[in-house]
Amino acid sequence: MGITAKRNKIRELRRQAILKAARKLFFEKGFKNVSVESIAKRANISKGAVYLHFKSKDEIYTHLLLNEVDRHQKIIQSIVDEKKTAFESIKNIALSYADFFLHDPELFRILMNYMLNPEHLELTEEMDRKLLIAVNKNIDAISELLKAGIEAGEFPRNINIFHNRNVIWGMINGIIALHLFTGPEEKRGGRIRNTIDEGVSIFLKGLKEF
Repeated sequence: MGITAKRNKIRELRRQAILKAARKLFFEKGFKNVSVESIAKRANISKGAVYLHFKSKDEIYTHLLLNEVDRHQKIIQSIVDEKKTAFESIKNIALSYADFFLHDPELFRILMNYMLNPEHLELTEEMDRKLLIAVNKNIDAISELLKAGIEAGEFPRNINIFHNRNVIWGMINGIIALHLFTGPEEKRGGRIRNTIDEGVSIFLKGLKEF
């Protein structure tokens, strides 16, 4: 391995160590209670070394979100590729989205904080654009499935895809927000999945009769 390749490898390993340390700290303490200094300490590097890779805590936060949203987008694409009915696919995407955050609840808090208060993060225009595009990809999958459902005769042609997509997306996030941090932890997963399954099913059945 050449000197340049070796340096790049070391740089990438250090970058990943920073992201891994930050992810754990955000999960344990929440975004506001984590500092760049604490991330450096957890990653066993100097504070200055962190700034060689990221301009701010906000940028670290954004990279974590981008990584996770991209990972879930691949799950969504695999569901779409199964070529099931639009009804089934939308439900499966909703449940996979819930499972995504049941595995790491703090990610949901971070994502909602960005979506509700994007101005609170000190991001470059480019980083903000990338994150917005990544989040919208997940939402757009529902639009595409509604279109496919119309073409297949599952849903009537007069439905407003944009409005109904937003209703479905809002309902899923609302259910997760309502239950993810409340009640006995051992029952949260079942309660969230059952409520989403029933809620999305009722809505889509109603859409068929629209």
